[in-house]
Amino acid sequence: MANAFNELLKDHTKVVIIGSDCPKISPPIILSAYDALETSDVVIGPTFDGGYYLLGMKSPQPFLFENIVWSSESVYEKTISNMDKKGLNYAVIKKLSDVDFKKDWDDYGWPLE
Repeated sequence: MANAFNELLKDHTKVVIIGSDCPKISPPIILSAYDALETSDVVIGPTFDGGYYLLGMKSPQPFLFENIVWSSESVYEKTISNMDKKGLNYAVIKKLSDVDFKKDWDDYGWPLE
């Protein structure tokens, strides 16, 4: 992720990345992330399991990806802590569920709304 932000922010003023395992993400949510970057350094979309499904920024912040226990329930909390320590202004958008296990998918039901 750090490399993606590094490369994309060479040519763009704002970049938002999303997880591919969040069925309820929608264009309005993604647009709200871009809007949040008008007044924030970083935007984050938390998940109910302690991670995040979306991260956006206006300049590379590689420290956000350091000392993180990935796929743990502390990813979001540690990311917020890292931003607080560096004094970054950040916005938190709508919390959503992601799919890590079959049960997570089953909880969505079908069809998705």
